[in-house]
Amino acid sequence: MFYYSHYLILPFFSTLISFALCWYIFRHRRETLAQPVLSIIMILTLWAFVFTLQTAATELWLKLQLFKIGTTCAALLGPFTLSLALEASGFGHWKTKRLLQLVLLVPALTIIAIWTNELHNLTCYSTAVIRSGPLLVMGFKSGPLYNLHIIYTMLLYALAQALMLAGLIREAGIDRRRLALLLAGTLVPFTVHLFRITPLKGFNFVPSVFWLSTLCYFLAIFRYRLLTIVPIARSVLFENLGHPVLILDARSRLIDSNRSARKLFDSGETSEETATLDAVKQRFPEFNAFISNFPPTAFKQQIQDSVDQRRGWMVSIVPLEHHGKYLGRIIEFHDISDLKQAEMATRAAMTAAEEASSAKSRFLAMVSHEMRTPLHAMSGAAELLEELAQMQEQRRSIDLFRKSCATLQHLVEDLLDLSTIEAERLKLTPAPFGLVEMMNHIHDLFAPRFAQKLIEFTIYVAEGLPPAVNGDRRRVVQVLTNLIENALKFTSSGAVTVTVEQPANGEGMIRFMVTDSGAGIRADRRSEIFSPFVSLIPQPGSAGLGLTIASRLVELMGGELTVSSASGKGSIFCFTIELAPVDVSSLDDKYACLPQTLPSLRILAVDDIPDNLKLLSFYFAGTPFCLTPCLQAADALELLEAVTFDCMLTDICMPNIDGDTLIKTIREQENRRGPGLARMPIIAISAAAFADDIQNALDAGCDEYLSRPVGRRELIRSILRQTHHEYAEIPWDETTVPITGGMMDKVHQRIASFREEVANACKRDDMECAIRSGHSIKGLGMTFNLPEVEQLGAGIEKAARAGDSEGVMELLK
Repeated sequence: MFYYSHYLILPFFSTLISFALCWYIFRHRRETLAQPVLSIIMILTLWAFVFTLQTAATELWLKLQLFKIGTTCAALLGPFTLSLALEASGFGHWKTKRLLQLVLLVPALTIIAIWTNELHNLTCYSTAVIRSGPLLVMGFKSGPLYNLHIIYTMLLYALAQALMLAGLIREAGIDRRRLALLLAGTLVPFTVHLFRITPLKGFNFVPSVFWLSTLCYFLAIFRYRLLTIVPIARSVLFENLGHPVLILDARSRLIDSNRSARKLFDSGETSEETATLDAVKQRFPEFNAFISNFPPTAFKQQIQDSVDQRRGWMVSIVPLEHHGKYLGRIIEFHDISDLKQAEMATRAAMTAAEEASSAKSRFLAMVSHEMRTPLHAMSGAAELLEELAQMQEQRRSIDLFRKSCATLQHLVEDLLDLSTIEAERLKLTPAPFGLVEMMNHIHDLFAPRFAQKLIEFTIYVAEGLPPAVNGDRRRVVQVLTNLIENALKFTSSGAVTVTVEQPANGEGMIRFMVTDSGAGIRADRRSEIFSPFVSLIPQPGSAGLGLTIASRLVELMGGELTVSSASGKGSIFCFTIELAPVDVSSLDDKYACLPQTLPSLRILAVDDIPDNLKLLSFYFAGTPFCLTPCLQAADALELLEAVTFDCMLTDICMPNIDGDTLIKTIREQENRRGPGLARMPIIAISAAAFADDIQNALDAGCDEYLSRPVGRRELIRSILRQTHHEYAEIPWDETTVPITGGMMDKVHQRIASFREEVANACKRDDMECAIRSGHSIKGLGMTFNLPEVEQLGAGIEKAARAGDSEGVMELLK
């Protein structure tokens, strides 16, 4: 039945080596990756042993049965080798249940076909015992299913080798050497079969080299700790984790816990080395609800420690699954007590900071209101005194008084704006406005001051810019004003140029550049200029806030304020913001001019400060406006029951009944009277300038809000706008005021006084005095709409600048 040949030693040696290694690995079968490696080596051992018996057998029927067993081993070897390659090369997530079913389809068909071959002969036929030298081998002709089996197995082997090679290229160090050994163990039988390496024709040499494959797998496992180091390391890591960890099985039974868990739940070092679920549920009553849900899902939740109320925990639950089968779950407890305390401390600090910020805002609002109120009276009084002054010395004193008020007003505005920006309470109010009109306004604002310093001031508006844009005109003007003020302050000679243009590829974007020929900024000081309260050269009346506010406002409008400068070569401040073009017809009439004839209006004014009411009476002196003053809101309500007014002006901050309450009460009374009665326009005038104050007044029902100080012309425009009186079609400079009979005598007296000053100045050759007096005459003509007087003043000013005293005297005649 069997015979002996020295050729049988090779497969038998391979069987012994493979079996010894298989037995050793079997003892570590529960370790990571042990199952696929052990399966492969068991198949190799069985195949080598069966092949040895098949070669030693003398009977055909026995050789055929052993051949069937060997073919079964060969059919299974390909899928198991592919599984090992997927796990070892880092592609284990590809090994799904569906993929394994597809891979095993051809091997299953092969196994069924080989064991039922007598019925169909699709695997092999014409079997016979053939002598090849000293050996008796089984000869046969392969059928189509056997050829399919061979091709499919070789493809699986090639795919496994490709995966291992990809992992070999990607990995480094120990992982790379481990994959190299696994790849070598797979290549050995593949190469022998592919190139038909054999010492004797008809002798299959593949099983004789299986011992090399098993040895490579063994070295990969134990030389580089594929199966021992990783589990031990994981076990040590699990045991020494600083936070408690529990492991539950599929039936929610506690099967393992680490040292931190046993210490927390005080179960002691029991023989099972696990904490009891009762202790867990006692400490955390919510725990039972966590483990009762099925199917389980991963989630995190904060829970309170019932034993130590000061401690809080974050519970994290992760399901354990393998090949789609639910095995249990891992539950971790993270102590977040310090984090919660830090969070509480942070929240307390934020609350304190918010309270401090709120207190600061309230303080600034109060200071702003208290400062704006007298400033309003002072500015208005200065404006009226300037109109009445006749002596040059009086005008100089009033001019100093007015400039000091303006400086103080700018300082209050800057402090308020900076506080609002830092508190992130400043909101932009975009509206359509004329771009050229805004730049003309800025030019008219600064031209006299630049002329006084003999500095050329130019505004260049590029062609092609939209005539009307949408944006916050007030804030754009504020930024440009601050930049031009800065240029005027630090430029002693030369020129200052403002350029307005559209950047390339910047549709809807407008770039503003302010270029000066001043002292420039050293490179080491450029980073400081946008910091608050920093002034490179301290100036009287300057708090060092202009550039800070300009930079913050530009950022709020979506741009960035940049500076290019060199010491002694001037500076260029530039910013680009979005100002979308709009239809010209959408422009508001806010910046239109006053009409030449004012209507007769009955106006009620409510303010608890007599000076403010007195200032209003000065403002309306000589106009057809009939002013009725009230010191208390209650008196105003009684008066409104008996008298009808065309418009009401009211302060907001008043004792007893404040302005918001007064406005609401009036609107409620109007609603009760029915829709047939006209709605009285209400204009709020207050020193409270925060956005919230303005919004509260508007919500109460006022039609417009003016922040003090309010100029005479601005107030009259607002009254006309709210009473729906049309503006004149002929543009009239906004410095013009209506002429009334009582005022003309004073105007003529002032013109005569200025003429006398010009004549005296020419006699003593004082052209500077002549220029100032001529400019004053021109201003009177513009203010009171007297073209001849305006032309006279302009001519005197021009001739005096040229030093032509005779020309000046000729004009006076």
